Amino acid sequence: MSMMFFARAGIAATALFLMSLVPGQARPLDKIKETNELFVVAYEDNKPFSWTSDDGTPKGIDVEIAQAIAEKLGVKATVELRMQAERADGDVRTNIIRGTVGGGRTADILMNVPFDREFARKFDDALISNPYFQQTVALAINARKIPADATFEIFRKEKVGVKLASVSDYFLMGYADGALVDNIAHFTRGPVGAKEFIDGETSAVLGVRSEIEGTLAEFGAKASFITPEMPDIIRKTWSIAIATHADSKDLSDAAGAVLAELHKSGMLKDIFAKYGVTYVAPPEG
Repeated sequence: MSMMFFARAGIAATALFLMSLVPGQARPLDKIKETNELFVVAYEDNKPFSWTSDDGTPKGIDVEIAQAIAEKLGVKATVELRMQAERADGDVRTNIIRGTVGGGRTADILMNVPFDREFARKFDDALISNPYFQQTVALAINARKIPADATFEIFRKEKVGVKLASVSDYFLMGYADGALVDNIAHFTRGPVGAKEFIDGETSAVLGVRSEIEGTLAEFGAKASFITPEMPDIIRKTWSIAIATHADSKDLSDAAGAVLAELHKSGMLKDIFAKYGVTYVAPPEG
């Protein structure tokens, strides 16, 4: 092959790379309806909200919510799962504003975005809006061993499970200057921690309630939950919302109206219940 061929190939590759850095094109509602497709990005490996099922299709709470929004808008949903970035603002920029470095298209909607007004003000080209669920750090307990009014002092003698390197882990490890360290059982995968809890190896599990509930449901199990005081924890509650491009405000408004309808009708509650998760509406305002 000639040097000219390789030169042209190099130019083409460079052009494709530069194209991937061009900001994504916003798609207002009329364009979505014209193409009969709502393109939604949710997170891979994010049970119970979104993951790839054994048959290779996206599955989970966020997937079903996305499909319900599309159906109410009169279009078909295309849901693509992507890995999370290290920071939530990176996810918004990649999936809503810019597109992936490899040339992946920008989404019409990104699911499961932390809803925080200060966080939302970081973006001129994206809207973080329409919170649809309230996440909570809670303690799943074996009620035979842990009373409903327990504090974390009880784990000076009882075992508590927690996901390694999570916010809950940092809290437990630092509690009372490390007083609980000998009774903390770390796990790296949710099913492992759930199985230890079910088998009685731990008396409680601290973490995000929806994640614990969803994992226990896979084993056909449930737990009681309590929320003792957690002084100095980094974050105990937060809402999750959707993100759209700032130039697609009509889509944001339409999706928000659908989410309100799903909440009022009880359909949101039913979707969460299907995965063993207790639906908690985000605070208003």
